[in-house]
Amino acid sequence: AERYLSTCGGSPQAFNVSGQQPISVRELVERMRGIYYTITGIEAKPTVITDDRVGEIQTQLLDNSLARKELGFYRETDLDAGLYTTIKGALG
Repeated sequence: AERYLSTCGGSPQAFNVSGQQPISVRELVERMRGIYYTITGIEAKPTVITDDRVGEIQTQLLDNSLARKELGFYRETDLDAGLYTTIKGALG
């Protein structure tokens, strides 16, 4: 990242960082709920929206090719492991 910032000519870009696998928001929430339960033993009960909203993104896939090219980025941690570490850290 430091190498990139020193060579970008004062116009840095945003980079997508992903595992290159699409995931729906609902699936992400379910994974987070399961991990939260694993850590705490408490079942999180999110507000459930059963109808699809017009204009809402159903599935998102980030393209990390620019991060690979410019920063040499590659995924070292899978999504579930990253979520586990993040949730556990947030809980203290």
